[in-house]
Parts: sequence; structure tokens; C-alpha cells
Amino acid sequence: MENVVKKILQLAWVVCASGVGAQVPVDLSQSKVSIQNAETLRVENLNVPGLGSYQVNFRWNPQTVSFVPAMDSLVSNGSYCESASLSGNVAYSSGNADAYLLRQRTTSTMTVGAITSKSGGAYGFTVTWAKTSTAAENPYLTGKTVTNFDRTKGYGLVGISSSAYPFSHGTLVEVSGGIAPGTFNIKQVGGTASAVFTTVASSVAARANCPSSSNGLYSGNVSYSTGNTGAYQISFLNVGSGSINTISGGAYGFAAIWEPSTTGKAGFSYGLVSMTSSAYSLMSGATIFVADVGDGVLVTSLTDSQQAAATTAFLK
Repeated sequence: MENVVKKILQLAWVVCASGVGAQVPVDLSQSKVSIQNAETLRVENLNVPGLGSYQVNFRWNPQTVSFVPAMDSLVSNGSYCESASLSGNVAYSSGNADAYLLRQRTTSTMTVGAITSKSGGAYGFTVTWAKTSTAAENPYLTGKTVTNFDRTKGYGLVGISSSAYPFSHGTLVEVSGGIAPGTFNIKQVGGTASAVFTTVASSVAARANCPSSSNGLYSGNVSYSTGNTGAYQISFLNVGSGSINTISGGAYGFAAIWEPSTTGKAGFSYGLVSMTSSAYSLMSGATIFVADVGDGVLVTSLTDSQQAAATTAFLK
């Protein structure tokens, strides 16, 4: 039923919250649909690209033979955060069940997310991404060619991948699926590598109006290591400003600072890697962009030509 409803709603248009009367297409890839009564459907986390995430009811209109958005029910989600544990077979291994973490945040302008391994028995894998209305708004796509850009998909980079198949670090990928369908599909842009991660149903959580990530200890896979759990201290100084430092001697060393930028892509902070002891990830002195994915941050380094080169994520 839900898949049928989504197909119907994909044909619908939502009036802007401003009430001006402009109309924009909706993105239902992260949404949840429920039946309220015989004539009303509720859509939660309905993303309107460039405008934000909303909850809204659709009521059946027999005159137009369609579901019509009830604007009196429209509620802004502010930042909408999703989290889950995932199972995935990045390589041939039996230790990948419930072995990966997902964090994803949707704001009025974009969605940013990350998946990283949480289990030492799993194949190490990290991927980060951004979903934007246009390719020009996505810092992962600067200097990159993407045929048939799709605003409903995320585009990003693979960080570490401890398997020679199917990805290497720095691979440009597209991310589709979401919490609602229960799967995140990772596919190499312009290539054949792919991976599938399915949600562990009992772990799924979502929050509307979720706050910024807080100061504390975070886990991260800067390199291939099992000693990175709760090994990094992240401190948020002001909105868009922060730093990260290694506090565990058993983890790969990493430190960085960042702050808001007036010249970078909107919604991202920019900074520098202070130091790293890993040869597989971001280099010391590299310029980075940072985004809050909800209970964590993604960190991606840039080349001198502003192309995304390497990435990692630090999650709770």
C-alpha cells in the first residue's frame, strides 16, 4: 500500500509554506506515509528540495481525483535527523550484520549523511554524501562530471574500504534509498562497483527539529583499526565552528579545526587537518569541509582545485 501511495504522491505538487503560490516537486525518498482516516494520508519527512522538510496531510479530492495537500496541516521539521544500524556486505564476510552506523540530517537546503563501520569484525567501510537541489551546490561534485544528475540522490565519496572489492578510497558514488525503504544503495558514479546496506529495524530513530551535535566523544574510522570507538573528542565552539582531537592512544591520530565560510558551499564549514597518522585518509594540512550529520560530523578533504579527495566521519 505504501509504495502505491508514494507513486500517487510523486505526481502531486506541494504549495510553498510561504503561501505565495509557487509550486515545487517533492522528494519522498526519506518519507513515511500513514493512513489517518478514509480520506486522509499523512506524509512525514516530506522533503521539498531547497525549502526544507515537512509533515503534511493529503486529503482526497473527488473533483480532481487526486490527493491534495492540506496546507493547514503543514508543519516544518526544522532539521530532521535519522539514525540506524545497518547490515551490509561490502566484501565476502559473515561479520557484517548490524556492523555499520548511519547518521543523516535534512535541512532546508540539503541532506548530508554518513555510513561507517562500528564493528571490528566487519570490513572497514566509510561513505559520506550530500543531497542538493543542483550539482553546483554539492561540494563533492566540484570539478566532477555526473551524467543525468538526480536531485533525489546523494553524491559523495568512499572513505576507507578494507576490501579490494568493490571500492577504493576516494571513489565518487551516488547514494539512493533511505530509512523508509529500509535500504541504502551505494553505486560508483561512471563505474560498476556497488554495495547495499539494509537497516536493522529495531535501531531506526528519527527526530524533527533535532539540535546540532553536542560536545563529546565520537567514534571514527580514520584508517583500518578496531581501536577507534569513542576515541575522538569533538568540541563545537559556535554555530559552524569546532575542532576534533584524538584522546585514545590506541586509535589513529587525527586532529582538525573548522569554522563557517563566506566563500565555500552554503551549509558547510571549512577548515584544516592539523595532523593525522594515517596514510589512507585525509592528509595533514589539507583543506576540509565539514557538515553536521546528526550526532556526528563528516569531514572531507579538498585538492588545490577544490575537488573532494578523501573523507571520513565521526559518529556517536
